[in-house]
Amino acid sequence: MHVQRISMSRDETRRWRIWRQYRFDYSYDGVERRQGFVIMLGKQLQSVVVSEKSPTLH
Repeated sequence: MHVQRISMSRDETRRWRIWRQYRFDYSYDGVERRQGFVIMLGKQLQSVVVSEKSPTLH
């Protein structure tokens, strides 16, 4: 996992926070690699984005 983008953004209370997008690789079957992203605002997780081979992640 590594930082792909970084910037400043306001949270829900209008305070400035560091916004970060991390990229990571993963595989469902151990062969085919896919990319995913984690988006953080300050210390709060905003979203996790993955390719949709299976709609449920465990």
